[in-house]
Amino acid sequence: MVEVALLAPWIFLLFAAVLDFGFYAYGLMATANAARVAALSTASDSYTAGDDQLACSLALAELAALPNARNLAPPCPTDAAGITNEFPVAVNAEAVTGADGFPASRVTVSYRTVPLIPLPWLAGRMTLTRSAEARVAED
Repeated sequence: MVEVALLAPWIFLLFAAVLDFGFYAYGLMATANAARVAALSTASDSYTAGDDQLACSLALAELAALPNARNLAPPCPTDAAGITNEFPVAVNAEAVTGADGFPASRVTVSYRTVPLIPLPWLAGRMTLTRSAEARVAED
């Protein structure tokens, strides 16, 4: 009983850290997936390559499973500095020249996580940013 009483707080902190890490890892995967889906869709032709609103609506649909990204509607801020507690997502789409010299669409998605369990060694609330680039389909 004494051993369990001494180790119980450490076991609780370990489980809390694993829970937080899992949430942050899911947020990273969801943000990367949202950027990839938006980049692929905006790269369908040269007219939509830099369409922020299309990229925003697609990214919000992909991030809808995250707790503070539910029921959000475009328009999105285009810079991570525009993220607020009420709107924790920023999406920026731009038409660029890809590394291969062809036109491409680059979408950057930023997402601010919710603070789960206030642990001293974890950041608490993080802003996750992921970018994806897709070559524009030829007309």
